[in-house]
Amino acid sequence: MPSATEVARLETDLAEGTTPVGVVGEVPVFGLRPLPSSFEQYQVKRGETLDTIADAWSLTVPDLLLWNSHLEEDSILIPGEWLSIPQWDAPAVAEESGLSADDGKSGRGGG
Repeated sequence: MPSATEVARLETDLAEGTTPVGVVGEVPVFGLRPLPSSFEQYQVKRGETLDTIADAWSLTVPDLLLWNSHLEEDSILIPGEWLSIPQWDAPAVAEESGLSADDGKSGRGGG
């Protein structure tokens, strides 16, 4: 059972639009990070893996798993399958990565 302090911190995080990190009681939580501002739908191409897609979009495999609940870490992707790719507003992404918002990088890898 979470303590009153943990519950209060969790409620504050959620009210501020962030997702908490760790486990509170038996509820898994996934990282102190702003919620995505939108999602882009991406169609899997032949030979792609969770790792290659995560790298191409500057994400992690856990990011992809979080927002694509039909997947597991050892999932084999099928060409034509659709994935939700989380997107954050340019200023927030630039702030997180240390880049300026006008440096021309798209966040899709390769610049």
